[in-house]
Amino acid sequence: MRKIFSIAFLSIVSALALNAADLSYIKNICPAGAKAKVVKPVLVEGIVVSDYRSKNIELNPNANYASVDLDVNDATAYVQSLDGSFGVRVVFENPSQNELPRYGKVLIDLRGCTIEHNADPDCFTITGLTNFSIANLSLGSAADLPAKEMYISELSDADLYTFVTLKDVEMVFKDGTYADVYEGYVQILEEIQKDYVRANNRMDGWASLMRDSQGNAIYMLVNSLCPWRRTGKPLPQGMGPCSGVLVHSSMRRYGGDMGRYSIRPIDEGDIQMSRKRNSPWKTLTGWQMDGSQGQTIEFEIMGVQDNMWKNGKKGDRVVSDMGMTQGFFWTDSDSFVHIESDLNNLTGEKKGYVSNGAIMFKGATTGWFDFDSKGRAKSDARSFFVECSTKKAKGSVMTFNFTWSAGTQNGNDNWGFPLQWKAMCSINGGEWIPMVETATGAQAVNLRSLPWWDRVIDNSGHTQKLKTGYDCGLGNQHRCFTFPAEAMGKDKVVVRLTPANTIISSIRAEPHTDVNAGVKMTSKKTYNQTLIRFGYVSVDFK
Repeated sequence: MRKIFSIAFLSIVSALALNAADLSYIKNICPAGAKAKVVKPVLVEGIVVSDYRSKNIELNPNANYASVDLDVNDATAYVQSLDGSFGVRVVFENPSQNELPRYGKVLIDLRGCTIEHNADPDCFTITGLTNFSIANLSLGSAADLPAKEMYISELSDADLYTFVTLKDVEMVFKDGTYADVYEGYVQILEEIQKDYVRANNRMDGWASLMRDSQGNAIYMLVNSLCPWRRTGKPLPQGMGPCSGVLVHSSMRRYGGDMGRYSIRPIDEGDIQMSRKRNSPWKTLTGWQMDGSQGQTIEFEIMGVQDNMWKNGKKGDRVVSDMGMTQGFFWTDSDSFVHIESDLNNLTGEKKGYVSNGAIMFKGATTGWFDFDSKGRAKSDARSFFVECSTKKAKGSVMTFNFTWSAGTQNGNDNWGFPLQWKAMCSINGGEWIPMVETATGAQAVNLRSLPWWDRVIDNSGHTQKLKTGYDCGLGNQHRCFTFPAEAMGKDKVVVRLTPANTIISSIRAEPHTDVNAGVKMTSKKTYNQTLIRFGYVSVDFK
C-alpha cells in the first residue's frame, strides 16, 4: 500500500511540475511599483540559493532600542530561476515554516501570497508563504546552479536575489575581521563571546568594503550571529572570487545607503579570496598606526609622540606611516589630534587579530563652522585634509579610503558632530572637484557614532537616561571615494573631507524618522566636544 501511495504521489508532483511556470512568470502578475495578492493557484519553480540554517540572509532590524527581531533573517529565503536569470526574495509568515535548503529545487504555489514589485531597483519580494506554499522540494547541489561570474561593473537589477560570484575582489581594509564591531552591543554568540557577559543583544548587522581589479567597490553585509565573522584568523590579504546572494539593502546604522547592490555570503566557504597578497592595488600614502613601533604618532612640527593621549598642536599635520610617498593629514578646525586605540582590539575573546591605533580629532562642534550675523552656520565648513604627490601613481584608478566613527562609549561624546560629509580634491592648487563614493555613487555620506551605555546625557534637554539610539553604528564605517583620472601623476593633490551642510547629529532618532535627520547648527547651540576617529586612511591606485 505504501508503494502504491508513493507512486501516486510522485505522479501528482510530476503533473504539477509539468504545469509549473518559470519563476520569472511573476513579472506578468505585478507591475513595477505595485503589490498584487495572488488568489488562484499559480505554480512557479526555481532553485533555492539561500539556506534556512544560515544567519546571513537578511538584516535583522531593531524591534525597539534594546532588542532585535531575529525572525526576519530566519523567515527569509532567496530563490532564482533555473537558468539564473531572475531571482526573488521570499518571506514566510513564520520562520519555523522556512525549511528551504541551499540548492533545493522548489515548486511554489503562490496562492494566498503577496507579490511586491519594487521599481528602482527592479526587484521582487513574495510574502505570506506557509508550509502549504511549498508544493514540492527536492535536494540539489552546487552543480545545479548556473555559473554567474562577473565584475562589479557588470551587475544589473536582473542579478538581484540571485547567486553571483564576483571576480577579482579583495577586502579594502585587511586588518580586523569581516565585521569590526563593539562586541558589547551585538547578538550573543558563544563561539565568539563565550563568557563576555556585557554583550546586550541590542543590535545586528555590519558591513565591510570590497573592491575589484577594475576599481569598483561593493559592500559585503554580515550579521552578528555568523560564527565565521570573527575567528581570530587574518582576513584574506589578496584577490579572488567572492560569492553570495546579490541584495539591495539599506542599513540605517551604517548611514542608510549601501549602494544599489550589496552581497551576502551564505557561509564563509563562499569567500574564496586569496590568503596571500596578489593585488594590483598599491598604497601611495597612508596612516595605519599598526603598533609595530608601539603606539606612536608622528607630527610635522612636534615630531614623534608616544603618549596615546598626547594632544598635537592645532594645525599640526600628521605624517604618513605607510606607502611609497610621504603624505600629511590634518584639519583646519579647532580640533586637537592624538593617537587612540582602534576597534579591532575591542572584542570579547580578543579575536580581532590586529590591535591598531587610530587618529582621533577632538574639538568643539562650533569649530567646524563659521556663522553669519544672525548666528546661522555658513555652508562653507572646516575640513579634514590629506595631501601628497601623486607622481608615483601610475595606472588607471586612484581612490581615497578611510575607516571612521564618531564618539566613544560615553554618550556625551556621541552627538553634535556634523552628520553628512562630502569629499573633494584639488590638483596642483586648482579648484575643488567633487568626488563620489565608489560603492554608492553618492556625493555625501552620513557619519555615525559608536554605541554607548545608558546614561543621562549632558545638555541634551533630557533628564532621563538615554539609550543607545537607532542611528548609532556598531563600529567603524568603511568609505572609499574615487579620484578624477586627471589627479594621477601630479606634483600635489589635496583631498578635502568636509561637512556637506550645516546639519549636526541629534542625540537620538526614533525608527520612523528620516535616516538623514539632524538639527541645523547655530552659534547659540551648546555642545560638548566632538570626537571623530580614523582607524585607517590611505590613497591607493592601480
